[in-house]
Amino acid sequence: MLKTIQQWWSGSWLVHKLEGLALVLAAAWQDSWFGRFLAQPWDDSAPQFQASGVQRVWHGLAIGRQRLARSVQCWLSTSYCLGRWPDWLASDLAWVWHGSLLSRLLGLLDENTVSTDAPEAPPRWRLLLYFLAASLLAGVALLLPQGMTLLKWAVLAVALALVWARPRTSVVVIVFLLPILPILSTTLLIFAAFAARLCQAEPFYPRASWIRTLGGLFCLVGLAAALASEDMLAALRYWRYYLAAYLFLILLLDTLRTPREIGQVLSCGLLGVALVALLSIWQYLGGMPINLSWVDIRVSAVMTRVVGTFDNPNMLAGYLVAWLPFPVSWFLAKESSLRQRLVGFLLAGLLGVSLILTFSRGGWLAFAAALFIIVVCLEPRLLWAVPVLLLVAPFVLPPVIWQRLASIVNLEDTSNMVRLYVWDSSLKMFLANWFLGIGQGLVPFARVYPVFQYGVVPALHAHSLILQLAVESGFISLFLFLWLCIALWRLAMRNWQAAPQWAVPLGAALVGHLVHGIFDYTWYDLRVMLVFWLLVALACAVARWRLKEAK
Repeated sequence: MLKTIQQWWSGSWLVHKLEGLALVLAAAWQDSWFGRFLAQPWDDSAPQFQASGVQRVWHGLAIGRQRLARSVQCWLSTSYCLGRWPDWLASDLAWVWHGSLLSRLLGLLDENTVSTDAPEAPPRWRLLLYFLAASLLAGVALLLPQGMTLLKWAVLAVALALVWARPRTSVVVIVFLLPILPILSTTLLIFAAFAARLCQAEPFYPRASWIRTLGGLFCLVGLAAALASEDMLAALRYWRYYLAAYLFLILLLDTLRTPREIGQVLSCGLLGVALVALLSIWQYLGGMPINLSWVDIRVSAVMTRVVGTFDNPNMLAGYLVAWLPFPVSWFLAKESSLRQRLVGFLLAGLLGVSLILTFSRGGWLAFAAALFIIVVCLEPRLLWAVPVLLLVAPFVLPPVIWQRLASIVNLEDTSNMVRLYVWDSSLKMFLANWFLGIGQGLVPFARVYPVFQYGVVPALHAHSLILQLAVESGFISLFLFLWLCIALWRLAMRNWQAAPQWAVPLGAALVGHLVHGIFDYTWYDLRVMLVFWLLVALACAVARWRLKEAK
């Protein structure tokens, strides 16, 4: 039977005609403007970008910004509140940071993260002033009823001053505080850093980037969708976070110029997620009460699902999946030193335990996909162990974990049934609003969803990142997002042998993010969305350093 089919396939006139038509269409596609345009972002190379009309637009905008920045420079240099005081505070905090324990911990993650040049010590009168201010804030926090709120605002003010004075180095601080601060505070820090960077007369680096242009188009399409939404004000309020994510991408591309800066961002991000993982383990040991909407107790005996600093265990799992491939790759990479392997093993164990305790099935599947990419690239010999692990897993795993895994294919699980119904309703919403969608945010979704709702199944979102982007901003936004993901994959995995400790975990983290996005709306917590743009910037930085385009 198979031989007959092969003979028919090789001698069929229709098949030969179809193959010839496919070759003609492929040649026409490659020679067309749109085909050439789609082929350019894969390398993100400056010569291709500069030969396009996009470069001329960016160049004109950059000239206007530099003229405005030069006129602002004189005023900032003489301003005490916006010039001298934030600069003093940033330099003094750099002196404190140089001798701190956290700085030494970052040195364990990467040898290049700690600078050998000690900053200049501040004068004694400023140290006395800092001591008096800290004592006053501590007294206010302990004595007044709203003292902790005032303390939080004071800490945010110090962070804003630091970001304003050092917009490039402050990106590292933002990455560290990303899982700790609320999204509104992080957005304020990003806007302040971008405004401070705009006030500098020098152009942004890199001057040419297709990835940055794709991110800008994604943001503009989202703005058009928000303006066309039935609830325009709510959509615009939510769109500001998409704008902050794009500005965050620009700042990261401007900051990540050398391997040392890439290592600093990775080390600070891993340190922040390690603190969140420790908090989640403490929550599990303390018996954190579970929200009954997170698990169906009829098919699973899960009693506690940790959330860390997030509001949902699935969002914590999405954040962990973005960072977990890095320590795993450090442990498996042949180029890693003994200290890197030890640190990678400890971090991978800590983040892995936290991921297990989230009991997020989508997170587990996402990490399994990311781990498969890592093993294929770094240790393909370990693939033979996969069938063995699958056979041994039912006898080794605790019953509660095995029940949770088995519930993935159990249609009696309430969560699975709700997802199927919501996916069907969301697909109908997309087909009815396929061009620009309904607008960003939960408010437009809540207003439109009842029209397409299946029975009495409620939903706050589409329970899928792919579907949610399509519903919110239409097929153009979804197309740009998928295009950006493919470009990121190509950047991370092309010639990955040159930098396996960075390129392989970046590609694995992207795959894990997309796999998790199939089953959950991972951008429901916008901090996970910022992590995605962080991965985009890291992939571009690694590719430019690999191609020796970074200074």
